Amino acid sequence: MKSCSSGIPPSKYVFYPLYKFYRRNLRLNMYASNFATWTTSAAIHAAIFLPEKEYTLASIFGGIFLGLGALSTGIKIVQHQISKKSSSLDDIVE
Repeated sequence: MKSCSSGIPPSKYVFYPLYKFYRRNLRLNMYASNFATWTTSAAIHAAIFLPEKEYTLASIFGGIFLGLGALSTGIKIVQHQISKKSSSLDDIVE
């Protein structure tokens, strides 16, 4: 059985164009665009459970994706700070 994203991968056709929309049209910076994309993903994933009135599951899934978005954005900020301070791995180790 094929997965539902094998024909239409959501990262390519949904979330990357959404990220580009936040960056280019709304002129948000990279970090705000990344977090806004994850927030939209959290809303979409939580909305799956709303027609069945499963509000606890919706909040759990929304919270998971918001947490992943915060983690992803935090990692991007730390990576930027590290690359700004030093240009090579040897500088980080010493």
